[in-house]
Amino acid sequence: MKWFAWHLAVWTLFALITDPPEHADPSAIGDTLPPETPPLPDGIDAAPVDAATGHASAFVTGRAVVARHFIGLLERGHFAAAAESYSDEVPRPDPDALAMTWRQWTYRLGRFVDVVDTHPFRLSGRETERSTCEFEDGRIDIVVVFDDGGCVCDFHFLPLAGQSLSENLYDPPGYVRHAAFGEQEVEIGQPPWTLPGTVNRPLGDGPFPGVVLVPGSGPQNRDGTTGSIRPFREIGEGLASGAIATLRYDNRRYVYGTRIAAGPGYTADNEVVDDAVEAVARLRESPKIDRERIFVLAYGLAGGLLPRIAARTPGLAGGIILAGWTRPLEDVILDQAGFLESLGESPDPLGGRRWDLLRGSSRRRPCSCR
Repeated sequence: MKWFAWHLAVWTLFALITDPPEHADPSAIGDTLPPETPPLPDGIDAAPVDAATGHASAFVTGRAVVARHFIGLLERGHFAAAAESYSDEVPRPDPDALAMTWRQWTYRLGRFVDVVDTHPFRLSGRETERSTCEFEDGRIDIVVVFDDGGCVCDFHFLPLAGQSLSENLYDPPGYVRHAAFGEQEVEIGQPPWTLPGTVNRPLGDGPFPGVVLVPGSGPQNRDGTTGSIRPFREIGEGLASGAIATLRYDNRRYVYGTRIAAGPGYTADNEVVDDAVEAVARLRESPKIDRERIFVLAYGLAGGLLPRIAARTPGLAGGIILAGWTRPLEDVILDQAGFLESLGESPDPLGGRRWDLLRGSSRRRPCSCR
């Protein structure tokens, strides 16, 4: 285990919790539009609707205009209207879910400024528009997905605008030796929730021990991208440079976006555990891998769920919890809210009632695990 202890000591140098920028408190969500509707941001015009469906349709105006209109609704806080604009062929997302997705990113990137560029591409057989958006503290791509009738059926964020820009900003650490390992694109899981992933396998005969990197909650890609920082990629490629194979993957919320929020009965197993179990099975199938020496490194929410992951993966050699929680989840959420309050941020973008209920629940039961 000396090799693993040494590498684990190296990885603790990566600070995955940074001081977020201070931005204005997000406004509460309402079910109706405000009486005075502010104008759309520059370059985003109101999209005419299809008389047959009542929705903004790419067949009437073009996908780029519909995508920009949809982004404009999110930017103005009209989440109920954005949900109503979804195609009748898919379940409409909860406006609160749209709000949380939008505010997760504006909290990181600051105030929305403008849509810089929009271009079409196909994703999983769907027509989409990828819009590069300027925010106060950086750029990000927003992908709006269309159904066969030209109406919005999904959207999600792609961290960093454009692959070439992303690659130019990324500077791999000195301990990554690309000549020491190969890279293979793989697919994790089963339809309809298959996920793309990357296996980094050391060169040589093997068999090599392996580590599956499991992302936490919220949309996270296989690199753990935040700006120009790629902690999961650095861990994965760093271990592969030291003769340890790794598998990392885009998580379900990153790949499938708001389609998840619309589904009933969504649990922590769907968010983390099911895909982690599939990822371990996929790495075991890879050539030159020692099936008896596979570990799981789980971050954040996944770290708290590592015992459940281990229970469903017999023969797992071990697990590493990275920035995981070991206390009741409501206590962790309240501590995070207190931290946001100390920065002058609102602890609850959806209004105070949910936090009041959560505080009451936490106070009613003793907590001896602090």
